[in-house]
Amino acid sequence: MNTELLKRLCSASGVCGYEAPVAKILAEEIQSLVDEWYIDPIGNLVAHKKGNGKKLMAAAHMDQIGMIVTAIEETGEIRFAKMGGLNHLNLLSDRVIFANGTIGTVGCELLNDPTEFDFDKLFIDIGSTNRDETEKVVAVGDVCTFCAECIIDSTKVISPALDNRIGCVIAIEALRRAKSIAHDLYVVFTVQEEVGLRGAGAAANAIDPDYALNLDTARTYYTSDGKQPQIRLGGGAAIDIKNGAVICSEKMVDFLTGCAEKAAIPYQYAVGSAGGIDVARIQQTGRGVAVGAISVATRNLHSMSEVELLSDIEACIQLATVAFESKIG
Repeated sequence: MNTELLKRLCSASGVCGYEAPVAKILAEEIQSLVDEWYIDPIGNLVAHKKGNGKKLMAAAHMDQIGMIVTAIEETGEIRFAKMGGLNHLNLLSDRVIFANGTIGTVGCELLNDPTEFDFDKLFIDIGSTNRDETEKVVAVGDVCTFCAECIIDSTKVISPALDNRIGCVIAIEALRRAKSIAHDLYVVFTVQEEVGLRGAGAAANAIDPDYALNLDTARTYYTSDGKQPQIRLGGGAAIDIKNGAVICSEKMVDFLTGCAEKAAIPYQYAVGSAGGIDVARIQQTGRGVAVGAISVATRNLHSMSEVELLSDIEACIQLATVAFESKIG
C-alpha cells in the first residue's frame, strides 16, 4: 500500500460537499491508470478504464464527517451543525481545523446536570475573546473537521478520515495492481456519501452500470461482555451481506467470496443493522443494479482516531484487485 498517499488523503480537508482538495490529489494519482477521467457536475471524480463486456462501477466516497458554522457568539465562541454522522459523546475537547488553517477545540457549556449534555451544548473555541476577533478568521458557513495526524506503524493506522480515504486508496491500488480488467470499469470517487449517498446516485444515473462494488469501512468495536463483535480487526477483508441501508445481491456476495477463496485471501462477512454505503443508492437506479461491497473493519468509526490493521487493508486491496480482473458470471 502507498502509505504516503494515505497520509496525504487523510490530511486533506474534504468535508461533505467540499471534497475538491481530495479530488485533486486523487486525480493526480489516477491519470496514468485509466483511459479517461472527469469531474461531474456534483463533484464526483469519475475514472474510466475501458474494457469489454458489462459495466462495473466501483464506488469509494471522498467526503468525511465534519462541522459547519451556524453562528458566532458575542464572546467569540462558534456554534456549529453536523455534516454527517457525528456523535457528541466523541467530540468534547477534540481539536478541529478550518480550511484556512485556523485551529480550535470543541468545548461545552457549564452543566449542573451531566444528563443535559447534548450536541446543542457544544461550541468551538479558537481562543478569541469576542465576535469581531473570531470573524476575522471564521465565518458562518465555513466548515471544519478533526485536526489529528495520520499515524502508521508496522501493524496499524490511526487517523481521522479513514472513512473513507482508505476506500479511495484501495481503489487506486487495485487499479495499479490489476493485470487486466474483465469489465468496462468505472471507478467513481463519490461526494456527499455521509449526508445521504448523494454523489453515488448521480454517478450511477449517468453511468447506468450493470454491477456495482463498494469500497468502504465497516464498524467494529470492543465489547464489555468479552464476546467477539460481528466483524473484527485481523479478520481479513469484510464482504458485506447487509447493513441498515442495503442488502447486497447474492450474486455479488458469491462472486466476492469466490474471488477471495480462489486467491486465498482472508475474509469475513459483515452483517449489520445500521449505517449505509453508496451501493444502497446505486442499487435502486435505472432498472436496478446488482451490488456488492468490500469493507475494512474499523474501530472508533467517525472519530478523530479511527483504527485499522494494515493486514486487513492489504486483504481488501487484494480482493478488489481480483474482482477487477475477474468476470462476474
